Amino acid sequence: MNSTLLLEISRLKEASVKELKTKYEKLFKEKPPSSNREHLWRKIAFRLQENHYGGLSPSAKLLIENEVANLTPHEKRSKTQGANKKPKSNRRIPPPGSTINRDYKGRTLEVKVLEDGFEFEHHIYQSLSAVAKKATGSHWNGYVFFNL
Repeated sequence: MNSTLLLEISRLKEASVKELKTKYEKLFKEKPPSSNREHLWRKIAFRLQENHYGGLSPSAKLLIENEVANLTPHEKRSKTQGANKKPKSNRRIPPPGSTINRDYKGRTLEVKVLEDGFEFEHHIYQSLSAVAKKATGSHWNGYVFFNL
């Protein structure tokens, strides 16, 4: 790595959050999304290296574009909405199409397991905990409530 660039990145490691935010705005032409020192430092260091060395090669960009183009719409959503990702499989949950039953206060609760959630009383829920809350009115761990 170029010694001048390395020195600049090293100095930034000791900079205040205010200094890092100013540098971020200068490099990215926008306000920083965070006040986390480490996050700002890493983003700035990457951008400085990108500016110095030219960023990704055309072949790398093409490879990325091809990979994105080959994703299904569901995979594209999952990649961009990481927080909404559902685990690939959970041994505690029966396979899709199965039914989970639980007697609760004299009534039988019936939950159908779907590919991407659970159906209870003609509504779709993302988790068993949400179903348990709907059924009882209070917060429950769904696996505990349904004895899974």
